[in-house]
Amino acid sequence: MANNVRVKIMLPEMVFRDVNVDKVQVPLKDKNYTLLSERAPTVFALHIGLIQLLDEKNDVIEKFFIKSGVVDFAKGYCRILLDHITEYDAITIAQAKAAREEAVKDDEKAYYEFVETTLMMDKK
Repeated sequence: MANNVRVKIMLPEMVFRDVNVDKVQVPLKDKNYTLLSERAPTVFALHIGLIQLLDEKNDVIEKFFIKSGVVDFAKGYCRILLDHITEYDAITIAQAKAAREEAVKDDEKAYYEFVETTLMMDKK
């Protein structure tokens, strides 16, 4: 069945995305986890990584870099609560490198290092 997971990505000031997709992949501490509509209700803590919205063939529709957050999933409804999100295509390797070099906090450095590394790997 196509488009059977409703994904609502929320920031403190706004709803960032509210879409229907086949699957959503979220970054947990040690791995990425794909949520399907049949998944039992659950809550996960999210870590630095990529949120990926997927179609029925597992092709990426959209992807976003995140630092941390929470996902609450029940009955095909996925609420993702974040304080920061960057659209994958909205940042360059040079911007990520500059942000990493300017970052003061360790979690900021780790985030931009992940962004920089991911973008470099995807360019190969």
